[in-house]
Amino acid sequence: MIVISSEAGKRLAQAKAACDRWYACGARGETTGAALRLEYAEAAGKVADELIAQGFHQGGEGEVQP
Repeated sequence: MIVISSEAGKRLAQAKAACDRWYACGARGETTGAALRLEYAEAAGKVADELIAQGFHQGGEGEVQP
């Protein structure tokens, strides 16, 4: 079972929703876009860190080795 904390999951969902709203409104303002994309990347990184801590990066079908 994959477990993601409420804090990390909520942050990622909010970042994705903010990006979606920005794109839906015409994606104006590169500074805003950059900030939204940065938050989305950082939120995704936090979720990935939690999954790595649970060992989901090891083994498995289709695993990509660095």
